[in-house]
Amino acid sequence: MIALSCNDIYRSFGAETVLEGVSLTLSDRQRLGLVGPNGAGKTTLLNILTGTLEPDRGHVSRPGPLSMEMLTQDDRLEGSETVWGTMKAVFEPVFAMERRMRQIEAKMGVVHDSDPRAYERLADEYDRLTRRFEESGGYGWRSAITGVLRGLGLPPECDEQPVDTLSGGQRSRLALARLLLRRPDVLLLDEPTNHLDLAAAAWLENTLKAWPGAVLVVSHDRWFLDAVCDTIAELSFGHIWVCPGNFTHYLAAREERYRQQMAAFEANQQEIARHEAIIARYRAWGREKSFRAAKSWEKKLDRIERMERPQTGPTLHFRLDAGRRSGEEALKIHGLSMAFGEKKLFEGLSLELRLGERAALIGPNGIGKTTLLSLIRGALRPVAGEIRRGAGVEIGYYDQMQSELNAHKTVLDEVWDAYRQLKPQQVRDTLAAFLFRGDDIYKTVDMLSGGEKGRLELLKLMLSRGNLLLLDEPTNHLDMDSRQVLEDALIDFPGTVLFISHDRYFISRVATRVLELNEDGLADYPGSWAEYLERKSRTQAEPEPSFTSPAMTRTQAARAERRERRVREEARRRRAELARVETEIAAVEDEITAVESALSQPLHIPADELTELGIRHGALGQRLADLLGEWEALSEETMQEGPHE
Repeated sequence: MIALSCNDIYRSFGAETVLEGVSLTLSDRQRLGLVGPNGAGKTTLLNILTGTLEPDRGHVSRPGPLSMEMLTQDDRLEGSETVWGTMKAVFEPVFAMERRMRQIEAKMGVVHDSDPRAYERLADEYDRLTRRFEESGGYGWRSAITGVLRGLGLPPECDEQPVDTLSGGQRSRLALARLLLRRPDVLLLDEPTNHLDLAAAAWLENTLKAWPGAVLVVSHDRWFLDAVCDTIAELSFGHIWVCPGNFTHYLAAREERYRQQMAAFEANQQEIARHEAIIARYRAWGREKSFRAAKSWEKKLDRIERMERPQTGPTLHFRLDAGRRSGEEALKIHGLSMAFGEKKLFEGLSLELRLGERAALIGPNGIGKTTLLSLIRGALRPVAGEIRRGAGVEIGYYDQMQSELNAHKTVLDEVWDAYRQLKPQQVRDTLAAFLFRGDDIYKTVDMLSGGEKGRLELLKLMLSRGNLLLLDEPTNHLDMDSRQVLEDALIDFPGTVLFISHDRYFISRVATRVLELNEDGLADYPGSWAEYLERKSRTQAEPEPSFTSPAMTRTQAARAERRERRVREEARRRRAELARVETEIAAVEDEITAVESALSQPLHIPADELTELGIRHGALGQRLADLLGEWEALSEETMQEGPHE
């Protein structure tokens, strides 16, 4: 079933064409990720799909019975109502049903004996309402509200807090929580992980994988796209390309697609050059017969369709250099404590960073990660403790809030005023490498987008030539290609890096060490992100073994034996179910491999068969995700049982 579609959409803003003949279909239960560079028109397309913006040309089809809602990047709830009251209001239709049920109950008591027909009509209405009440979450609305608030990182102390007293990030998470509670059939999300910490992002992933409707998500979070999406649509240069599979499959397919397009373009250019050389040779002979031959070849040349070179967007080109080498011990922290008034953030933190380490600092929002960076660079003074920089250490800092940029300066002056030793042409060349070209360099900072400000921050970081880089969410406003360039630059950086990030893909590529800041202090996990995840999974608390007291009475022992027998039978059933699911997973994986093998040779497959294969691949991917979820739940239950007979 098609949940949402658009056909041949065109949209311009002034002389700039953003969407040029875009067509897209979203099927029921599909998880589609919309990707592309900043400014490609992704949000514009979402607004057209929801009807917020009209296209210049084209048609959008929205099936009538389906509900559809969208979360924008700027959605933040306002008002003096409490968090709990705001979430409870979502269930007002459910409460209205409950009030009507109570009215019917009262009427049924009155007409029970006096009017059998009226009683039957009321009983029928009551049955219908009861089913709708249950389906709408009438018996579980409290747990639904609690689950979504805690899942998105809003603690119990926020429940009775007025919405307008929350931080901007908390209000954005609250807007997402309310949207999820409404459970629309079609869910459109624009950068939903922007204000989420690692735990909340993982919770949202699991929620969306189990979502009963269709999901279209715009995101630069590559880990999130990989986990959630079964289809990726790339929007660039006004056109859209749809690729079945998750983000990893899309990356490989994009590279192969570009390779094929480039090979076809080069072959086309060679064929044109061959014709032109033959024509030139015939004309050089200067004979009547050779002129006629040249004319004939010119006609052949005119019939050749001239292909355009495959387009690639402008990308950053830079590397990070340290001005000088620091000592082997880059940073040492001992007994560090910090508080703001009565609010204590952390105490007694100790840390050592060695030259060449790239440490990821993770932890829930509000735990004090940014404060720790501010203490290290000297912008704040600690309550207690010592921070000692190593010999020759010079700090370079990336501020996620971009507060150190002067809003009233031009881009050119923002850089030149900070680095007067550079010649004007050097500044211009550097700005061009960071995609500030032409009149862009004369824009004031307050006119820049978030992505442009992020690039300007990176430029100044590069010019600082610090050998200890402190980075606070450096990927927040960067598109995917820019993130990869930054990752490569940090991997090749000869100094030391301490960075805060919720971007798991970024962490997995860059980090050589993970530091987890939580309420108990700072936990240190040397090694990669994958090693961190493995160690965390191994250290999960195991349930205490059950035992039978020898002082039990015979009756108690008999009851205990019956309970244990039921437990053993249930365990056997779960193990049998686990074996069945594992067999089915293997079969689905084999079928996916076969479909992907066929899709890897698209030029040899008719278009209708290719479409069917794409649809089949998406369905298999969804089935595999469902089976893996079922397998995970069964595996966890089986592991908790311990050894079995």
